[in-house]
Amino acid sequence: MVMAGSQGATRKYKVWMRHRYHSCCNSLGELLAHPSFQVKELALSTLMKFVQLEGEHPLEKPKWEGNYLFPRQLFKLVVEGLLSSEEDRSLLLSQFREYLEHDDIRYHTMQAAADTVARVTDGRPEVPLIFWNNAFTLLSSMSLPRQEGDLSSFYVKHVELSDKWKVVHLKVRRPGAAVSTGPVAMREACPHWGPWVLAPTYVRQEAGWWVRNRGGGGCAGTSGRGGGKGGGFLFLLARPSVPVALGGGGLPLTGCFLQLPLRICKKVLVIMHDAILPYLAQPSLMIDFLTRAYDIGGAISLLALNGLFILIHKHNLEYPDFYRKLYGLLDPSVFHVKYRARFFHLADLFLSSSHLPAYLVAAFAKRLARLALTAPPEALLMVLPFICNLLRRHPACRVLMHRPRGPELDADPYDPGEEDPAQSRALESSLWELQALQRHYHPEVSKAASVINQALSVPEVSIAPLLELTAFEIFEQDLKKGPESVPLEFIPAQGLLGRQDDLCAQHFTLS
Repeated sequence: MVMAGSQGATRKYKVWMRHRYHSCCNSLGELLAHPSFQVKELALSTLMKFVQLEGEHPLEKPKWEGNYLFPRQLFKLVVEGLLSSEEDRSLLLSQFREYLEHDDIRYHTMQAAADTVARVTDGRPEVPLIFWNNAFTLLSSMSLPRQEGDLSSFYVKHVELSDKWKVVHLKVRRPGAAVSTGPVAMREACPHWGPWVLAPTYVRQEAGWWVRNRGGGGCAGTSGRGGGKGGGFLFLLARPSVPVALGGGGLPLTGCFLQLPLRICKKVLVIMHDAILPYLAQPSLMIDFLTRAYDIGGAISLLALNGLFILIHKHNLEYPDFYRKLYGLLDPSVFHVKYRARFFHLADLFLSSSHLPAYLVAAFAKRLARLALTAPPEALLMVLPFICNLLRRHPACRVLMHRPRGPELDADPYDPGEEDPAQSRALESSLWELQALQRHYHPEVSKAASVINQALSVPEVSIAPLLELTAFEIFEQDLKKGPESVPLEFIPAQGLLGRQDDLCAQHFTLS
């Protein structure tokens, strides 16, 4: 009886201590919203230390060989505190970034972020912009590993399990089904494991899912252990066990992304082509989102163009009205937007095919020539070679420069207000705008426009060095030019007297 009473008292004491521990963690979570940054920083470091210690010394004894437990509920409290809807946590998130170097922290951060975003967006027509800024700052700061073998750094220390407990040895066979291994088999083989229990091998299997399905390798231009930034968005998209990324309530993927404010949508589109699409096992998931973003217009369409190019070029996406939309993006503001270089680089790629109809290429050349009349010099030095390259690729469009048997026209048949390039009648017009630009005040622009006076050379002119040309660079080039001698006479004067035909020098001598 004494022994039983002693055990009962010990159990009550353990329960009481656990309640005090949870109360302490909740209080620390509330301190993440404290007005003082020093207090928030100390609360974050304390909670992360608790995460590490609770993983090494779990509150409940594990029911399998080994002692690796990750406290998901405690860590979710940390992530929820970082993803505030009332305060910008970018400074605190910069302190949290050091923990994202560990594979298990990065994995569980994305898990907790998905749950938090689903909870915040569920049933709410409008989510505060501050929340989206915090979510983007957190997720875009992650660098995904380039290879599955790189998943080796763990914040919560662990003891390697014996071979019989490793995922590769867990096999679950259903009647008439093939042998299954991996994380799903791990869950089915050990149903008594709670959802907060994750072994290191399980983390490697889950986090390495996208590596195997995309064939390995990293993003072009990346080096070192990690891939491109913005991997947090990618992982949420790629994992089949998370049906909705950045959203909840069973919404489709496109609907969740379209909940993003335009400012955040721009940031996502900026990293879409190099930090998300190259790593997705199924890039077709982003077709609806990119096409909807492309239809919005303005800078959003310019940014979506890059992702659409990857889907069209590498994943056989068919977009019937693509060139019509691209033609509609050509307006006077295209020369002044922040993403001008990216837009013209992609437009050059889209118009490089020799199989495009002549009327389509002529419409683009004519629209650009008309816009060039009011474009700044730094844009003209790029647009004029761009137009000439279109004429080099498509000889059928050279009638825009020279039409020997053309009819007499009293007006330009080209309709600049027509949205359909097929109905713009550009092929019936001419590039008289380029001849007008030969009288431009800037000599380099005048020289570039005079190229059409001679036969166009066969090799194209690379516009890559001109894509990011600025007015400041043009001004600096003009300042570095040396003065040229101006011919005033047939025989240059050597001084006031002393010319060969000087009568004064022939009859008089100055002394």
